[in-house]
Amino acid sequence: MIEITGRRSHIPFPDISWNELTASGRKVLNTPHGVVIDTKDRLWIIDHGNWIAKPQPPKLVAFDIHSRKLTHRHDFECSMAPDGQVLQDLAIDTDRGFVYVADCGADRPSSSSTSSATRRAASGVTRRWPPKTSTWW
Repeated sequence: MIEITGRRSHIPFPDISWNELTASGRKVLNTPHGVVIDTKDRLWIIDHGNWIAKPQPPKLVAFDIHSRKLTHRHDFECSMAPDGQVLQDLAIDTDRGFVYVADCGADRPSSSSTSSATRRAASGVTRRWPPKTSTWW
């Protein structure tokens, strides 16, 4: 990820450590796909972790765009993001505290999606995410 700072200049976002070699650790952006800035100036990134030699668990991260500090992180469990998932796009509802994530994996219909409240998989099973005890804001 880079931030364009001028006509011919850029810097890593949020910093160089998050842009290290893919599959080299938890604090690396492996395959960032969806990027959104919310109304509270947080840059949200969905990283599905696939399409690399050593796939990594998917994660959702948010950074304050001014301080560049990590403000939120969610590592998806296998039950929420099984093999074959491609968590690729997201929408943020800051008023209600929801993050909606689209999964276009090959084993699911392209219209399936994930929300912070529930996920309805192709099998029709509904799962809660995040748990009711989680606080996002």
